Amino acid sequence: MVGRIWLFLLPAAFGFLFELNTPGSVNGGLTSNHYNALLDIITEERKERKQMEQYIRQLEMEKNYEHVRSELEKVQSKPAECRNLTERQTNTTYMAKVVEITQNQVNMLLAHEKARKEDFLALYNLTLNNQNTMTRVNTDAQFREKELRINMEERYHNLSAALGIMENKIKSNLTLTNQNTMARVNTDAQFREKELRKYTDERYHNLSVVFGIMENKIKSDLMFLQDKLTKESEQVAVTACATSGLYNRNSVVRFPNIKTSYGNNSFSTLESNGKFTCSTPGLYFIVASMMTNVPNSEYQIRKNGDSLVYVRIVPNVSNDPRGQYHTGTGSAVVFLDFHDTIDIHTVTGIDIHPGYSCVSLFKIH
Repeated sequence: MVGRIWLFLLPAAFGFLFELNTPGSVNGGLTSNHYNALLDIITEERKERKQMEQYIRQLEMEKNYEHVRSELEKVQSKPAECRNLTERQTNTTYMAKVVEITQNQVNMLLAHEKARKEDFLALYNLTLNNQNTMTRVNTDAQFREKELRINMEERYHNLSAALGIMENKIKSNLTLTNQNTMARVNTDAQFREKELRKYTDERYHNLSVVFGIMENKIKSDLMFLQDKLTKESEQVAVTACATSGLYNRNSVVRFPNIKTSYGNNSFSTLESNGKFTCSTPGLYFIVASMMTNVPNSEYQIRKNGDSLVYVRIVPNVSNDPRGQYHTGTGSAVVFLDFHDTIDIHTVTGIDIHPGYSCVSLFKIH
């Protein structure tokens, strides 16, 4: 009876074990802890399967024991057939030993059977628990898969929304970045403009100093040149010669023939009326040389009509010295102011010999 009960239970157990041995794959949602728990369950199930096979072999041995005991009971129920006492006793003794041994084995098997029943019951309960665990795992996996799908959809939606927000934010940040860049560029431009202005001011100051120095030097050079030019422009020199002619006493000799002239002074009056009119004040040197053959002839160098130097050309002789020409030279140094005049004035009548009668004036300071 016991053997029949376990035979009915074994197909279900083996079927369940086969299901555990070849589980279907779960569509996502399982973590590594779930897989580790499943591997532990499968390992435990294989161990219990080996124990179940051993227990089945013991049940087969018990089945053989039941057959032997049945045969022994049949033998014991037929006393009429056992006529030979010696043979029966021998058989009985042998059978008693066999029965004793068998009884011991049966007792041991019964003890093992009880233990196996308890083990199988525990294994069955463990299998049920594993089945329930697998059911819960599958349910949890399906729930997690559904939840994961929902979460993925939500995350996709949220990600799309976040990407849209990020795109708008990036555009805004780009605009803000451009504004910040422009602000930095403006700030940098202002800073550079300030630095450039400072540098320009420093350079301008330095250049101003340099230009001031150069200006002073140029002014000094210009003053020097101007003074030089002024001095050169104030230089006055002239050499003029008289033409032939007889000049009476107290006459001014004219010098229309200008040989050399220098400076800005006008010599027109020297040519027209024989007077040199000063337009450049300064210290002048005057030299005059007159040639004539008139005895006792004299002339004088005058300033503003006042005599500076008297010069006798021909000595006083008693006889007629005509034909003998003499030259009388006189010189003077005098300071002339604006509009002062210099002339050669005859003291006596003089017959001027042309080409040899000249006057020279030049400003020495």
